[in-house]
Amino acid sequence: MTDNLGFITVPNVLTLARIVMAPIVAWLISTRTDIAAVAIFCVASITDFLDGYLARRLNCATLLGKFMDPLADKFLVVSCMVMLAMDSQMSPWLIMAHMYRDTVVTAIRELASMQLAAVVESSSVGKLKTAVLMVALPCIMLHRVWNWAHPLGSALLYVSTALSYVSMVQYTRTFFKMVIERHQTKSITVPV
Repeated sequence: MTDNLGFITVPNVLTLARIVMAPIVAWLISTRTDIAAVAIFCVASITDFLDGYLARRLNCATLLGKFMDPLADKFLVVSCMVMLAMDSQMSPWLIMAHMYRDTVVTAIRELASMQLAAVVESSSVGKLKTAVLMVALPCIMLHRVWNWAHPLGSALLYVSTALSYVSMVQYTRTFFKMVIERHQTKSITVPV
């Protein structure tokens, strides 16, 4: 499934589906429909893996997809975190910590794109952070179903938060390395 402009691709449709699922999951959390919230959250999480995999495998990555994918992740994660905090299942400080990190990483990516015409790729630590977070949140959502799920989810949430800051440092280092390399390239002059 693709159009001439490259906007309608299978990976982009999966990413859009994740964006649509985010408020549904949030609503299910607010209505304490825990099993349904976890089920849809898990489907949305799978689309996060599939969209990137299919974009690479089918060679149909688009700029729109690269832009929408991290936004879809943020919509899903932040909406779940806010609803869980409103239900007193997690600290609002953890939401702020994740949002601060995401804002810094987004700014770095935008600067790299605008100033260097470069893309700062996701790091393996960033991908691990996302995977841990995608396990932590459903565990916390299931706190009314299984008593053991909440402590496990909370522990994983703290691990995810730590990993998010390690990856933020990696993004920052990569960006400044790109800036230095660009500056060195521009400062080389050829004698006439």
